[in-house]
Parts: sequence; C-alpha cells; structure tokens
Amino acid sequence: MNRRLEMLLELLQGIEMLEEFREPPESIARQFVAWVSQAAIALEIAHMNDELELWKAATERVHFADDESAMFAQMKSMKAILLGILDQLEGGQPVDPIFDIEVIAECTSYVRRIATQVIGCYERAWHDACMVMVRRLLETLIIECYEKHGIGARIRNTNGDYFFLGPMIDLFMSQACWHVSRNARSSLSRLKDIKKTADMAAHNRRFLANRQDVDCIRKDLRICIQELVYIAGADSGKQTV
Repeated sequence: MNRRLEMLLELLQGIEMLEEFREPPESIARQFVAWVSQAAIALEIAHMNDELELWKAATERVHFADDESAMFAQMKSMKAILLGILDQLEGGQPVDPIFDIEVIAECTSYVRRIATQVIGCYERAWHDACMVMVRRLLETLIIECYEKHGIGARIRNTNGDYFFLGPMIDLFMSQACWHVSRNARSSLSRLKDIKKTADMAAHNRRFLANRQDVDCIRKDLRICIQELVYIAGADSGKQTV
C-alpha cells in the first residue's frame, strides 16, 4: 500500500482514538495539541509540502482549550482537514479491492450485497466495518453450503440458532459431504481468529482496526470465498486446489 496513504490512515486512527477517550478535558487537550504537532512532522517527513502548508495554516488557529465543547470542535475541524488530504491522495491512488467481486457473481442476491459491503468498506478505509462484514460473509457462505446440501441443522444449536464462526469452521472442515482443499483448510484455520478481531471492532470502543488488520487476511479470504462458493454450488464450473 502507498506509504503516504498508510501514514494518513494511522494519523486518522490516532485522532479517532482520542475522540473516544474518557479523560479530563485538560488531558485530552494536551494530547490533541501533541497530535497536531506530530501530524505536521509526519507530513514534512513525507515531503507532502502543499499539504503541510495547509496544515500549518489551520494549526495557527488551534490553541489549548480546556473548554470541552471548544476542544472537540477543534478536533473535528482538524480531522476534517486530514480526511480531505486523505481523500485527495486516495483519488490518485486507487485501492485494489479486497477480493474480486466476480468470485460471487453467481451467488444469491443477499450474498452479493454482503460481499459488496465488504469491498466498499475496504475501499473507503472503514476497517472496523470491513472486519465485521467479512465475518458475516464467511458465516453466510458456510450456511449456504450446509443449506445447499440439506444439512443446515448440523450447524444449529438446540434453540435453532446457528453456531458462531469458530465452531462453524471446525464442523465445516470435518464434514463428510464435501472435500475441503488443502489450501482452503489452511486458510480457514487462520481465519477462525477473525471473530475475535470483528468482535473487538464491533464492541470495544478503544479498539480500531486498521488497514494492516484487513490486508493480512486478504489472501486467505480470497481462497476461502472461492472454496465456499464452489461447495455451495454457485460456481460449479470451477474447481479449487
């Protein structure tokens, strides 16, 4: 990924974490002023001279505000400027999709909608939302496989609810109704931990997923999606290895 883009995303994550802090306003204000200064240094090191000039012009109006409303207004303003810089940079640097949408072209409409949201979240750097939707996509595709073969009850508990992703993956890989390829078996094993990350992204107010969290699962995700789509019968003309 473009290093400048990665740098801006890290800065954005920093201000978003600051917005979630529940500390005295004076403490947050000091950290905010430090963040503004660090952002300027990062822009200078990256030789983003035009952006640095804009940032310096904006920071001339930033001051140590112990009034909570004024402080958060300044934070939102500086965050908006950073988002503008990020948007301009991303406009010239198209982001490769997390996976090819054509992989799920023959799937049901609701699977395609979930997959489209995964891709859209990744392209827009909505990493927390992306992790949550990746988990949902994997769960949905596994359910599709079981329902296609008429054995959906095997992944439901006594209340009729589907199991969580981890146990569902274990059952999927041990199922005798289909053969899981060697590569997919390895990838599925690694993706079991995605539930933990997705849960933190959804429920932990101090955890913010970043691009690296998503990028490290891209290859495994593509392999698993292809395998699941094939087993679910939505891509019967292709085989995986």
